[in-house]
Amino acid sequence: IAKQALEISKNPIKPSIDEKRAGHLEFRNLVKAFNELLAALVEAREKLRQKAKEKLHESEERYRKTFEASPYSITISTLNEDRLLDVNDAFCKTSGYTKEEVIGRSGVELKLWDDIEDRDIIVQRLREGEQITNREIKFRRKNGENFIALLSARRLNYRGQECMVSLVTDITEQKKAQKERERLEAQLRQAQKMEAVGTLAGGIAHDFRNILQAIFGYCDILMLDLREGEKGYEEIREIQKAASRASELTQQLLTFSRKVESKLRPVNLNDQIRQAYKLLGRTLPKTISIDLQLKEKIQKINADPAQIEQVLLNLAINAKDAMPEGGRLLIRTQETFLDDDYCKSHAGARPGKYILLTVTDTGQGMDEATLDHIFEPFYTTKGRGKGTGLGLAMVYGIVKGHGGYIGCYSKPGEGTSFEIYLPVIEENDLIINQEEKSRDWVRMGRGEKVLVIDDDQAILDIVEKALSKFGYVVLRATDGRQGLQVYTEVGNIIDVVIVDYMMPEIDGIETLKEIRKLDPRAKIILASGYPLTKVHEGVIRDNVRGFLTKPFNIEEMLRQIRQVIDSP
Repeated sequence: IAKQALEISKNPIKPSIDEKRAGHLEFRNLVKAFNELLAALVEAREKLRQKAKEKLHESEERYRKTFEASPYSITISTLNEDRLLDVNDAFCKTSGYTKEEVIGRSGVELKLWDDIEDRDIIVQRLREGEQITNREIKFRRKNGENFIALLSARRLNYRGQECMVSLVTDITEQKKAQKERERLEAQLRQAQKMEAVGTLAGGIAHDFRNILQAIFGYCDILMLDLREGEKGYEEIREIQKAASRASELTQQLLTFSRKVESKLRPVNLNDQIRQAYKLLGRTLPKTISIDLQLKEKIQKINADPAQIEQVLLNLAINAKDAMPEGGRLLIRTQETFLDDDYCKSHAGARPGKYILLTVTDTGQGMDEATLDHIFEPFYTTKGRGKGTGLGLAMVYGIVKGHGGYIGCYSKPGEGTSFEIYLPVIEENDLIINQEEKSRDWVRMGRGEKVLVIDDDQAILDIVEKALSKFGYVVLRATDGRQGLQVYTEVGNIIDVVIVDYMMPEIDGIETLKEIRKLDPRAKIILASGYPLTKVHEGVIRDNVRGFLTKPFNIEEMLRQIRQVIDSP
């Protein structure tokens, strides 16, 4: 009995003590009770073991369900060899592999890592006791396509092996969306910057036109008293030439800022390109071939032919500079439609039918930094004295002035392509036709009274001198308020009013409207550095008899004054 008890103490699962071997009755009862207790202990232990087994099974089941149901890719791999021991369904969906294809194989062998050094860094950090959380890693799918993901990893012991459990979140679409959002924000900033620069350029051009007006005016007055060959004649001509060059620059600035006069009419873009082809042939060296790919029977656009020619010429010159060793210039037209999706991703574009003009060269191309600035006035990559930096700015202004959209696509060494979208003519489009200027000879005045309203003292001086020389009497006002006061006092003797558009406090439009209230039959000429088609057309059409674009010459001013005074 003692021997059996010793064995039971060592192994409680051993058989109970043999009651028959017990001698005394009480001792026999004790043995019986002991055996019953032992049986109860064995039964309890078995129940505990079964319950633990069930709990373990439930835990494993919960783990498996969580593992498989997770929307994130989960892998368990050996730390040293990167051998995959388990993966979930999300991993298979993301990677393109089946479980059978990956279990037992290493991620390196499967080329899951785009850069194997990423894994080496992660393993090193895990060995140092760190945990990896949301590290951005580039992985590779079965089809070879890369994707960007956030990886979190922990070190653990799995089935007796040192392993790494990884959770991978595919953020490729989010990264694309973020990149697209950043691109749109950059486009919006660029559009706002171009608008601001355009406003600034227009203001500068207007101020310069006032200065040039004085220069041209004084030159005209001096030339009235000189004949060709007399002292000072050639010098004044040179001043006029220099002022004309300055005037051309201000005109280019106005073109960029879309404050340029456009003589719009229905045109066939293909016809305009064919007409410009001869000019381009003379402009470009023979080492550059010109390839025209024009869609036949193309819809017409509402455009200024001279400005379209300017666009083609400027782009051709830009292409020539990009191809010093020669190359190919492709000019293509086609009909297209811009939908809402395109316009949402291209700031400044509007939905509708367009003619797409594509001008592509095989030149040196441009990097992104250059592309960000190419349409800005005075920005140039050419050397000093080799360009004004206004060529592409003019193209931008002309396209915008035609209600179009322009984009530029280029990479270093891959050439450059300009895509210009010009809206086709719809049935309700209005075409502004402008009358040609009269070629009548200038006639002398007969003491008529001219009220000149302008905030620029130099312009007042030159206009007064010129008009006085030709027989007119000039009344002056330095702003709209003073002009209204003069007209209120002596309006009955004033034959014509010349009023500047841009003035402080009360501008030219408000001034002429107030004058018309005082005298509905008042004859008014509006002067401005901005063209007629861009300045309150309806108001002007109803209230003015003439329009002078600064800088105007004396002859032009005298002709208009005579026409307005003589008109009924």
